[in-house]
Amino acid sequence: MTDAGRTTTVALLAVTALWTGALAATPYAVSHGPADARVGRAAGLLYAAGSLICHQRPDRSYHPWGAQSPVCARCFGIYLAAPFGVALALTASRRRRRSSRPTDDGRAMWRRIILLACVPTALTIAWEWTTGDMTPGLVRTWAGAALGGPVAAFIGAVALGDVR
Repeated sequence: MTDAGRTTTVALLAVTALWTGALAATPYAVSHGPADARVGRAAGLLYAAGSLICHQRPDRSYHPWGAQSPVCARCFGIYLAAPFGVALALTASRRRRRSSRPTDDGRAMWRRIILLACVPTALTIAWEWTTGDMTPGLVRTWAGAALGGPVAAFIGAVALGDVR
């Protein structure tokens, strides 16, 4: 692991944690009538950013404090799990450095992990398409988390140089 790789991964950890925290805090700020115009503008920017990456359908989004979240339940799960995935990559990389066992580049392992991580989301989509019933928000969040954590761990592993 290079110092640049570690720095990049720690920055990724900070960014994913800040993004998730901002997503969670935005409905609170909106519903409590931001006294500061800067808070209102920041919330507006988060909703705008959310619209670039998420459909933001009200029926698929959480509404804490009576305000819609900037992203749907599945996207929220993805972002909620991302910092944990990056932290796992950092921890695993440290352990790997201490180990004297040789390791391969891990590409095949990561392909399997990412494919397995897609299964819960694929199942929710298949359920919705075949039954016409929407899966509950909590199920969508867990399915998103099952995908977001491993994908973020993979990105962290690449940044650390653990995957070539």
